Amino acid sequence: TTQRRKAEQDLQDAHRRLALHLANTPLAVIEFSADFRLTLWSGQAERIFGWSSSEVVGKRIFDFNWVFEADATAIRRLMEKMQSGGSLQTVSRNRNYRKDGAVIECEWYNSSLVDSSGRIESVFSFVLDVTEQRRHQQALRESEERSRAIFDSAAVGMATCSLPEGRYTAVNAKMCEITGYPAEELKRLTYLDITHPEDRAENRRQFAELASGLRPSFSMNKRYIRRDGRVIWVRATNALIRDENGAPLHAVGSIEDI
Repeated sequence: TTQRRKAEQDLQDAHRRLALHLANTPLAVIEFSADFRLTLWSGQAERIFGWSSSEVVGKRIFDFNWVFEADATAIRRLMEKMQSGGSLQTVSRNRNYRKDGAVIECEWYNSSLVDSSGRIESVFSFVLDVTEQRRHQQALRESEERSRAIFDSAAVGMATCSLPEGRYTAVNAKMCEITGYPAEELKRLTYLDITHPEDRAENRRQFAELASGLRPSFSMNKRYIRRDGRVIWVRATNALIRDENGAPLHAVGSIEDI
C-alpha cells in the first residue's frame, strides 16, 4: 500500500509539474486527435489566437476562421503527411487569423504520436507567434536596402574595410572611378596597397587606432596611386562600425578626390 501511494503521489507531482510548465510556456500548446479535431487548447493559445478553450475544443482546423486562405493548401498537405505517418516531427511556418480578424505569423513545432501499426493517434503542437519578429526583420531588410542604395549611389567614394588588416570588402562605383580599379580587383587589395608609400605610416597608425577601438573615426588628406600609375590627392574619412555587443566590426570610409 505504501509503494502504491508513493507511486500515485509521484504521478500526481509529475502531472502538476507538467501543468505548470504548460501554463508558463510562452508558446501556445495545442493537441489534435487523429482527424485533427482540437482536444487541448492552452491558456497561451487563448492569448495568442483570442478564442477560449470552450469555443474551439472539439472543432477541426477548418471549422472556424483560423487558417489564412493563402496557406490553406500547404496546411492540408502537411496534415496528410502527418496522417500518413510520413513524418513524426515537422516544423511549419504559416499565417493564422486571430478571433478579432488580425493576421499573425506563426511557427508550428509538431510532434505526431502513432500506434504500433504506424497509424496516427494525436498531434501535439507548440506554436510561437513571430509576428513582431518578422516585422522587425522586414524593417531591418528595408533599412539595409536603403543604406545599400545610398552607399552605391553616393557622389563620393564609399568603401568598407575588414579589421584589422584593412582589406576592402565593399566599394561603390565612385570609389572605382577614383582609384581606376574595378570592384572585384579592388576587393583583393587593402587600403595600404593603393596608398602612396610616403603616406602609409601615418595612415597605418590612425587605422590601427580605429581598428582597436581607441578612436571612433579619423580624417586625413593622402595620396592614392591609381591603377594607371597616376598619383591623386584624396580626403579620406573613416569611421568604426561596431557589432551589437560593441566590438569593432569593420571600418567604413568616404573618399573625396581633391
